Amino acid sequence: MNKLSLYIIVVILSIGRLYPESTFSQNNIANAINEFLNENLDKNCKYEILGNIESVKYNLPDVTASISSRNDKFEGLINLQITFKSNERSLKVMDIPVKIKKYIELPFAKKNIPKGSYIDIEDFDTKLIEQDSYNSNIENDISMYIGKKTIRNIAKGTLLRQNFIENESIIKKGDRITLVVQSGAVSIRTAANALEDGSEGQLIKILRESTTKKILQGVVQSDATVLLNGNNNMQGYLNVKNK
Repeated sequence: MNKLSLYIIVVILSIGRLYPESTFSQNNIANAINEFLNENLDKNCKYEILGNIESVKYNLPDVTASISSRNDKFEGLINLQITFKSNERSLKVMDIPVKIKKYIELPFAKKNIPKGSYIDIEDFDTKLIEQDSYNSNIENDISMYIGKKTIRNIAKGTLLRQNFIENESIIKKGDRITLVVQSGAVSIRTAANALEDGSEGQLIKILRESTTKKILQGVVQSDATVLLNGNNNMQGYLNVKNK
């Protein structure tokens, strides 16, 4: 190698060392993404970064990077954008796909709980279940059921469900209640007597206040009225009334 060639290489290397650089390593970018997601997601979310993260380097001073998302909701598959700028001039936008799963904390039985037992918080623990698998019949707030009686056996490891618990009776045996008979747009309301206790959604026997002693069955509503079910339709009611 002649002296001129050696001089040129030395000069180029010297310029490379003196020229200011902005470097964003793969680890630094990944850490920034993790911090961004942890700040924007609640504790019951888990995520997976799907895209490849590459190091970024510019022979420019004062290059900044910011992370944003075009998605309004942080759920499912979203795209994060990492924007690199120098003096407010955009240099590059890196798209990073991220898969987010939401979980919900649900109570499950720590031991076998026999039918007729009273719910004790010590008999339950909680675990995270993916929200997409969540059924509204599964109870997520055990506190409202403490002290209530179970109407079936609950096996160890089983998630607590609303239909495992005895509902409070909103109608008591002997109560004078309002009977609602409905067929299409036609609705009739009349007085009746409850022949048994009943909670919302439960089918109970009732006796209409009339000379007839025919027993009807209806479903207890949230407002403590009783609605005749499909087996006791309008025609059946009218047949009773006309006797």
